[in-house]
Amino acid sequence: MIIESLACKNCQAFFLKKFFFDYCQTPTTTRFIDLMNNFKSMKYLKAISIISFLLINGLGPHGIPNFAGIPLCLYQFVIDIFSSFSNKYEIAWILGLVGISCMASILIIIVSKKYRDRYLLTGALIALFCCEVFLSNIIHYQKIIA
Repeated sequence: MIIESLACKNCQAFFLKKFFFDYCQTPTTTRFIDLMNNFKSMKYLKAISIISFLLINGLGPHGIPNFAGIPLCLYQFVIDIFSSFSNKYEIAWILGLVGISCMASILIIIVSKKYRDRYLLTGALIALFCCEVFLSNIIHYQKIIA
């Protein structure tokens, strides 16, 4: 009885090893594993995501694309800082926050290469999404009826 149960357990273990080994060696799974290991196709996806982010226009008749809006935010922030020393102007901190976080997020997306950077990459994409809400003026949009 003990010998039969051991033989039965060995057969099951052999079958499971054979099944999982054969399953993991199929061409589709090896291609998927290679894709996850190499991450070469991710650089194309990252480039597409950055380009599409930069080409989004703002809402309204005077909306500008993000590739022009981000440098304008940074320029206005720097000018506000330098003019606050001589005059009593307020500094537009939100413009600096948006401009710097957009540039930092784009830099993080470009630099991240490994699978271990996936959470950092996800955080950068979420930060870009949040900056897009501000840059496109979705929150304060008022439709102009002509």
